[in-house]
Amino acid sequence: FTVTNFRLQAPMSQNESAGGFFAWFGFGSSSSSLCVRPKRPQGAGADPPIEKGLLVGASIIGKLKNSWIGGCPYVYGTIESLDPLQISDAQGKTYHGNLLQWVVAAQDDGWLAPYGLEWQEPGRYVLLQLLQGDWVSARVAKDHHKQPVKEGLLHLKLEGVESLPSVCIQTEVAYLFTPHEQCQEEFGHAYSYRGGRLAEHIERAFENEKPSPNETSEDALRRQRRRWVEESRVDGQYPVRSIWVHPSIKEGALNEFARRAQRKKQESPVHIHPEIVMLLGPPAAGKSSISRLSPEQLSGSMKPLRRTAASLKYREEVNNDNLTDCMPGFAEEYKYALSVDDAKTRSPKALWKKARAAAKVQLGCVAHRLEWIKDLHRDAMSAEAWACQWLTYLVYHHGPVRDSLALDVIKVTIVDAHELPVYYSSCMAGKAMARTMLILDLCHSESRPVPHKPLAFRGFWPFTSQESRYDRQAGRAEDEKKERKLKGGNLTSNLVDIHYHAQQAELNITKMLGCLSQGVKPTDEEDKKDEETDVLVDHFLVIDNEGTEPKVLLDFADAEGQVTTEIREQLLGSVTEVETLLKLLDKEALSGFDVHIYRVVKFFLNRCAPRDHPLRNKAREMKARNGIETIKDPVDVLPIVTEIDEHLFFRKYGSASTATHTNAYRTMNHIQAGDRTSFRETLASIPDDDIAALKKAISVMRKYTCLAIMQYLKKEGDWQDELVDMEKNVAESSS
Repeated sequence: FTVTNFRLQAPMSQNESAGGFFAWFGFGSSSSSLCVRPKRPQGAGADPPIEKGLLVGASIIGKLKNSWIGGCPYVYGTIESLDPLQISDAQGKTYHGNLLQWVVAAQDDGWLAPYGLEWQEPGRYVLLQLLQGDWVSARVAKDHHKQPVKEGLLHLKLEGVESLPSVCIQTEVAYLFTPHEQCQEEFGHAYSYRGGRLAEHIERAFENEKPSPNETSEDALRRQRRRWVEESRVDGQYPVRSIWVHPSIKEGALNEFARRAQRKKQESPVHIHPEIVMLLGPPAAGKSSISRLSPEQLSGSMKPLRRTAASLKYREEVNNDNLTDCMPGFAEEYKYALSVDDAKTRSPKALWKKARAAAKVQLGCVAHRLEWIKDLHRDAMSAEAWACQWLTYLVYHHGPVRDSLALDVIKVTIVDAHELPVYYSSCMAGKAMARTMLILDLCHSESRPVPHKPLAFRGFWPFTSQESRYDRQAGRAEDEKKERKLKGGNLTSNLVDIHYHAQQAELNITKMLGCLSQGVKPTDEEDKKDEETDVLVDHFLVIDNEGTEPKVLLDFADAEGQVTTEIREQLLGSVTEVETLLKLLDKEALSGFDVHIYRVVKFFLNRCAPRDHPLRNKAREMKARNGIETIKDPVDVLPIVTEIDEHLFFRKYGSASTATHTNAYRTMNHIQAGDRTSFRETLASIPDDDIAALKKAISVMRKYTCLAIMQYLKKEGDWQDELVDMEKNVAESSS
């Protein structure tokens, strides 16, 4: 036996202690103080499966054999040798191939894209955490010269912190951040110091945007928050750029996630079968409610999904927020950031206590003077409380998790699906297609990233109205404050994005399913050439999550699935409600708003009402009288009903809502600017009670528009399959 890496180490934190005695002495733990392992005899044991294309020096994740005893089965490291296989981990320890179960490529080596060097400019503010734990705010030194990343050790010279004239990024730094190029002024009054909490560093660097002429402070604040959200939709490194995350940090997060998944698995009363479960839809759509689907709803071809739905509460969620919560140090930092209350909400009791403390300060009491100074600092922090909380969440979430760790976790959970029961969730906003297709490609493969059994895919799309999501998100924010724990992402950004997330989910989910039904690989790029794929969707259920109990509307992968009589009746009831409120079909002169409402109403009357239905007869008469062009394709209905729904939301919630419209993201924009003015004027004249009823009815129409698109795509895919079969038969008969 050889003894390596003997060193003193501070006692483990609570997160690190799961391995107990065995983890401390290095059996499977990558963070051990004393690692005892046998030398590898020549020719002993075959090398494990390794992802194709890896070379010496590549950044990798390795799975240790028999490592669950120690609780740390996964190590980040680099390949030192391929024949025989040997890797070194983030702490420099080496492992021979016979100690490894498999090896796959890591997403990165710690440096996060984009790899520009502007953060090294003299005088630039940088925020970093050292591997030993201290947070540091500093300026890049005047005599620092830019050094390329990925070309050896990078030594960054600093100024302003006497005890830290420079740092070696790869060996001393856990995280490194800098303000975005366009946000330098917002972090302009930062000063250099070491120690304290992350939120304190943020508060001392950040400043609220100043109001422009004729603008209130509240308006300026709203504008600043909106800019952050809208810019971050297209630039994931806005308003703060993540430059570096140490592989040992990702290693700690990956193993923490694995421990959580193992604990949930042990709570399950029955065996959880390996399969890929994916829940798609915007935040606060009620994804977890899938576990409450009654067995009666999952009958016939959907019967295998009973087991899937029942297992959901015993599966760990793979999404950016949950992985952020696994990052070492995040939970404590976020808990502290949430404790910074808004100064306006301070209770009378607290204000009285503060006044008494100020009086005692005047009497010269040193203890009260210190408490008074501390209270002043907390008041200063509370003025930027929203930014402290948002940025504390963002610096962990955006670069280290979303752009790095999350992609590694996808690989690991697919290869080890038999050990790590999980479900994947995504809001499907922005360029989410690539990650979703990565999961689908890997789960259907037998060889990527390393050999594994192909896994069945079960997809769910819980559909909920925007007003229900709005209420749920507010409730989550209250829960976060009470429990001081991340519950569902950043409330400020989620409320601004409430329409954006819904519109993007509807667009991207239907696009993905449409492409797959035609044997085409969906992408985020509009002008990319079609690429064939043989990936199939075993089940994909659309769930109505508006009521107290979730209800299955459609299984996209089921050839027999169709809209039921109950759905037709509910939809016809919503159309009737709209007509009752607006008296639309009796009008002689139509506004721009009326025309677009009519087109939606006419579309659904044609689909759900008998030909001799009174409303359908009146709709035909109006078409003849006004010459209005009707819509036949549900894909053309969706952008119209989406915009109507958004206008009703803004009318209902007024200035209480910070949401933005999605006009810029709808390529088929059938509504002109003049008609939008008509929308606002017409809705302003409708009583509040009628607006609430109208909003509810339009929400139902929006839901069933998506359902109609799904059916349309199914029929199109079935038609193409029939065409392929006919061509095949013709070819065979001619030969």
